[in-house]
Amino acid sequence: MNDLHGGLIIPIAVTGMIVSFILTRQEKIRSALLILFLCTCLVIPLNALMTSWRDRGIIRLTYQRFSPFEEFSTYIHPQTDSRVYISPQIYLRDRMLSQDDSSAQEVFNLYFRTNLPISQISGKPFTLESLQSSRFDYAFLQVNDWMGLELPQQQVLLNQYKEMISEDGKVVFLIKNSR
Repeated sequence: MNDLHGGLIIPIAVTGMIVSFILTRQEKIRSALLILFLCTCLVIPLNALMTSWRDRGIIRLTYQRFSPFEEFSTYIHPQTDSRVYISPQIYLRDRMLSQDDSSAQEVFNLYFRTNLPISQISGKPFTLESLQSSRFDYAFLQVNDWMGLELPQQQVLLNQYKEMISEDGKVVFLIKNSR
């Protein structure tokens, strides 16, 4: 609708006002058309400005949602057999990444331009056992998932993974030691 509004309706309306202004002889009608024309000229840039603000907000939210992928992208090189874990707590607490298996697969494949099947990407609630037994190549945990583990449990994972914490301190990224 916005393209139709800006590309067709507004130019026709402005042209109609200008033609009416030129052809009309009555002073009251000319004054009303002039005021209408000036108001229209004020609304057009305001509409463009509002669209720009909305688009900036969408871009900011998109960047925020994918920021853990962006921050750790130099360490992530998906192969056809890669396995990825994304804690749903990251989404629930910080509105980043994904909230379940299906959206975890979608956001990972979209961002890294890969096509991993849903069987290789998990967005199930975090448990130490699932992270150990599933042999993930990459794992994204919400920092509270990580801090909720006792030190011996963290050490067990650190024997399998290298740990990195995001700059904002919200996400713990684990990468399998063998990579």
